[in-house]
Amino acid sequence: MQSFFKLKSGRFAIPIIYMIFGIAWILASDRVLTSMELNAEGHLFTLLNSAKGITYVFVTALLLGMLISKFEHNLVSSERQYRNMYLSNPYPIWFLEPESFKFISVNDAACFYYGYSRKEFLDMTIFDIHQDQEISAVKHFFSKSNDAGYEFGKWSHLKKNGEQIYVNISSLLTILDEKPAIMVFVIDITENVVFEQDLVRSQINLESTLSSISDSYFTVNRDWEITSANSNFYERTGTTAEVIGKSVKSVFPDAQESVIFQAGTRAMEERLPTKIEAYYGKLKKWLHVACYPTQDGIAVYFTDITDRKEREAEIIRQNEQLKKVSWLNSHEIRKPVASIISLVELLKTSTDSVESAQIIERMQKCTSELDNLLHEINKEASKI
Repeated sequence: MQSFFKLKSGRFAIPIIYMIFGIAWILASDRVLTSMELNAEGHLFTLLNSAKGITYVFVTALLLGMLISKFEHNLVSSERQYRNMYLSNPYPIWFLEPESFKFISVNDAACFYYGYSRKEFLDMTIFDIHQDQEISAVKHFFSKSNDAGYEFGKWSHLKKNGEQIYVNISSLLTILDEKPAIMVFVIDITENVVFEQDLVRSQINLESTLSSISDSYFTVNRDWEITSANSNFYERTGTTAEVIGKSVKSVFPDAQESVIFQAGTRAMEERLPTKIEAYYGKLKKWLHVACYPTQDGIAVYFTDITDRKEREAEIIRQNEQLKKVSWLNSHEIRKPVASIISLVELLKTSTDSVESAQIIERMQKCTSELDNLLHEINKEASKI
């Protein structure tokens, strides 16, 4: 197709260049001869006029030769590059005749993937690699091919050995060897399709198993409508099977503002598993929630972890009390004890009865302060 467009541009370019040069030559040469005619003799003027014509023919022939040579070189180079891109492309590509849908050209990848030789392909139509029930649909979709390209989506094809594969098809209406043709691009998606089919089967098996698990479980579609749930879900939420088909918002009006709903939204939009632990006011429970993307929406599992969260909260509270008691032991007690030790040393060396009485009075205050601290430590320790 690229070669075709270059061919068309070359066909127009050469005549235009020739025409411009010819007009310029005629105008310029006629003006020169006209100025010379007044002073030239008849036979000399005739000779000059003939020389002008001969020169024109020689120069234009040379120019045409150069233009054609350059055009052919570009055309051959473009054609070679285009054919290399087509024939060596790692994905199957072929050209079809628009009326009969007969193969008129295929690349090496098509022969490799489908198992047919190029000669066998050229004796076939597109219908030979489709199942019978798809033929009418194939005709309909190929009729929509245009020069802007058309995406066909997923189809099944049959290889020469009878193996069924799944492919993504797109087409382009183009020109091949100066004739209309449909260029078809093929991408093998068999592995993806088989994986999806296995996933669906696994999901069906999984759903039958989930009805007996201890976790509460439910699924929602992309419109946030509940599509399935197990018995534990009904028991823990106080609902029944009547919620199937209803929106999450109508069943749990306050859910949309919760972090649990936000986690589900992330799983739905980003198609990634999301896990969270949060307190849900309606159930008055702490929940461990896991949201997993499914083909139709998300699957949500949740477990009541209220007991664990309460134990964790108690442990945290106890740790805070221990920190407080530890602080009292390591910092607050040190002050009166250090004071008492210092006062005792002073009392040992004191010889003045008045001074000794003052020291003893201070020791009593420090002892009282120490006693109060010990009572406070015992009080805090009793809270653990």
